[in-house]
Amino acid sequence: MFPVYRIASYLDSCRRHDVITNSAVLSWFSEAKVQNSCQENCNIVVSLNQLKNDDIPPLIDVFLDIDSSDIDAFHVRHHGTTSVLNEEHVFSLMNAIKLKLRLTLKKDFLRDFFNVGIPCCVLKLRSNNIQKLDMIGRFMRLHTLNLDFCTSLTSLQKDCFSCMPSLMHLSLCETRVANLWTTTEVLAKLPSLLELRFQNCLC
Repeated sequence: MFPVYRIASYLDSCRRHDVITNSAVLSWFSEAKVQNSCQENCNIVVSLNQLKNDDIPPLIDVFLDIDSSDIDAFHVRHHGTTSVLNEEHVFSLMNAIKLKLRLTLKKDFLRDFFNVGIPCCVLKLRSNNIQKLDMIGRFMRLHTLNLDFCTSLTSLQKDCFSCMPSLMHLSLCETRVANLWTTTEVLAKLPSLLELRFQNCLC
């Protein structure tokens, strides 16, 4: 559920930071409100291309205050060829979410994201153009990771899951990971793993 007061919280935060409200952000929250009223899953799509650096601090205030029961997923997207956003601002924003992330980011953002890590619990990287899974950052709270349809992914690096001690659910369907011997060796280092999905569907 997405309470209406979150929109009011965003407006208040913009006033505190002396920032003009972003109409795109208001539309994200309004869409979440509609989903809530229709009893649908509540997903907020955060398009980085629609943000300026000044937009980030008010959003951080709101996201820090959102409970995991309010939102089913945050989908953070960035498709532009250039970015006007400071990367530290972007990582601060994602750190404020700390919940259920779905990421569709450019390679440079993903690379930095993998190196830094984030305290989210659910991370969906479906359909990203990932060729090398070097997730060496800290993902200490992560319990669910979805890499389905990352068709450029051919192998898993030896220590790619070394900073994910809580990972319980891993999905690798429709990737090109094929070396079962190496893959098994990598997965054996996940002490909490309970569920593995590893399927190619030939349709």
